[in-house]
Amino acid sequence: DEEPWLMAVREGWRRRFLQAVAQLGERLEQSGAHEPAQRLYQRALEAEPLAETNHRGLMRCAHALNDPAAAFSTCARCREVLSVVLAREPSAETEALAHALGLKERQSAW
Repeated sequence: DEEPWLMAVREGWRRRFLQAVAQLGERLEQSGAHEPAQRLYQRALEAEPLAETNHRGLMRCAHALNDPAAAFSTCARCREVLSVVLAREPSAETEALAHALGLKERQSAW
């Protein structure tokens, strides 16, 4: 399972999966279907917990569904996963979204 050729193929399918989730999630959000989009992002995060795009989508959906606790917990979970697994902070885009949704202060630490 760790053959170099197989890893390249696996990474290609991973990228396609993440792109498909992002496109479908955006379409669902734009049409106001936040609950199905939320379920999509949650399922995608089960498969790929490091995908910040899915964390951001889940935060947007929770906010749109008037569930600030879920939005905040998604934000915190994103920070924790990235910190533990990759030893890094969330991207500037994720931080800007968290700030825009009122989930964190611009200058405060997560």
